Amino acid sequence: MSARDTPQELSHTPGSLLIVDDDPAMVQVLAATVRELGKLRFATSGQAAMRLIGEALPDVVLLDADMPGMDGFEVLRQIKGAQTTRDVPVIMVTGLATEAHEKTGLELGAADFIAKPFRPSIVLARVRTQLHLKRVSDQLRALSAIDRQNLDHALLELQSRNVLLTQTSAQLERAHHGLLQFVNAASHDLREPLNTITQFSGLVLDDAAPRLDAGHRQHLQRIVRAGDRMKSLLDDVVTYARLLSEAPADSGCVDLDAVARDVRHALAEALQDSGLVLSWQDLPTVRGARASSVEVFRHLVLNAIRYAHAQRPPTLAITARTDGGLVHIAFQDNGIGIDASHWERVFEPFRRLHRRDVIAGNGMGLTIARQLAQAHGGSLRIVASGPQGSTFCLTMPAAADDYHEASSPSTTRQLHGI
Repeated sequence: MSARDTPQELSHTPGSLLIVDDDPAMVQVLAATVRELGKLRFATSGQAAMRLIGEALPDVVLLDADMPGMDGFEVLRQIKGAQTTRDVPVIMVTGLATEAHEKTGLELGAADFIAKPFRPSIVLARVRTQLHLKRVSDQLRALSAIDRQNLDHALLELQSRNVLLTQTSAQLERAHHGLLQFVNAASHDLREPLNTITQFSGLVLDDAAPRLDAGHRQHLQRIVRAGDRMKSLLDDVVTYARLLSEAPADSGCVDLDAVARDVRHALAEALQDSGLVLSWQDLPTVRGARASSVEVFRHLVLNAIRYAHAQRPPTLAITARTDGGLVHIAFQDNGIGIDASHWERVFEPFRRLHRRDVIAGNGMGLTIARQLAQAHGGSLRIVASGPQGSTFCLTMPAAADDYHEASSPSTTRQLHGI
């Protein structure tokens, strides 16, 4: 029998039946009753029955209880007591039909108990049922063995992959460490000639300005500006490489109100020059690193300044709501907006949607902001954008002891040009 036989196939597969009775006439009656179910073998004593079972396991045993020498109960006890035969179903067919005999047979493990005299149709139905159950049981055991083999194979494969993953992780860690060392070294080596270029260009511009025509002064100014941009780009590259290579700083409770105040102070000149109206409602406490949170806020405020709309005074409103264990901080500006097809692209390294002479920047601010948020179990994404501006959503883990409801009363703080 295949382990994949269907129930219909199982019900029509010939079985092997062993009839055990010391009365030859009863053996003949039982044989005539169940002949259609499969191959028959016969035994007229308990010893003969055990010998036949040892030669080839039957699918079902029909066993008389009252036999001389080894009686049916002892045969049943030996069948159920051996590892190799205990799963063979045994039907007691006996004239010992008292409640005590039936109870003894069932307690010893008999699958069914039929009293003599019996009705052939009942015997046929019960044997057919036990034969089917035996086949199903055999199939399940075969499938279980296959599953165990597959499981053993899967476990070995998993162990092998785990070893490979550990090795790969170690290689990646070494590669990241090497990358960070390279970036730091390259940044240092690039800064020296870059500083020389910008410093001497600045000196020439300051000392010789009266003797230079407008064209030459403009060339020197471009050299200085390009050098400044290059230094800023190197700073961003080193920061991004560190974020990719180093473990995040230890998390603690971060007061976002204090973070907003820090950013307002740090960007005072940029806010003054741009005229951006920065406002925020009472912000909750989150779980993270304070320095990283300040950097994320700083990049988002700078983004609002750079992408302000020329036809309206720039604004940036920061609000927050708590949902379970997360705080969702919305940064809503009234700038030029971002087309929906670029919502993910703006977070890619060095991705710019406008020429540098139109809008300043290195294309790394939002990339670093998202990486910082993710390093502390948070996220950063665009949730709305159009002609009236964009809304960035910064999600961070809430501090366990500070789950403020979004609907709680709050005040609004504003800064307009300091």
